[in-house]
Amino acid sequence: MNVYCNGTARIKHHATVKIYEIENDELDWDAVGGDERQMRPEIHYEAVFDHPELGRLTWGIWEYPIGIENYHETDAAPHGMIGDFDYGLEHGEPEPDEWIDYTVPDRPFSVFMDSYHHAGELLTHHGNDSGGHLLNRMVFSHHVTALEAYLGDTLMKEVVADRSPCNA
Repeated sequence: MNVYCNGTARIKHHATVKIYEIENDELDWDAVGGDERQMRPEIHYEAVFDHPELGRLTWGIWEYPIGIENYHETDAAPHGMIGDFDYGLEHGEPEPDEWIDYTVPDRPFSVFMDSYHHAGELLTHHGNDSGGHLLNRMVFSHHVTALEAYLGDTLMKEVVADRSPCNA
């Protein structure tokens, strides 16, 4: 998540009633903390600006749950806020889907068998005969995953190679 901040804040001094303007590029936003809550942590973002006449001014945004702007607050006390920035949270560019660039291996069965043999070598050198050792369980899980990858790659290879028209 990124904080966006647009526009100009206009604040009226409580004693002199003089209006001061603060530009959005004068603020630096930082994640300053948060609390652990039911649905993961709440993150607090804050920008603090020490103005020579107005004193300490703060803008805060709370993200909870992750990815959702929960609340935001401007503190210009004891001064009057005439116009505030347009600020909040925005989503960054989504991560590219790596599976789109996936290339099916030419020989999925050979890849599976290589994986099977390497895992067997790990068991021979580091495993336990009783089968209860952590490495034994990890190799078993690896075999299941390797089999799933083999079946998926084989299916993808067959579908891509099938040039017959669909009769739907």
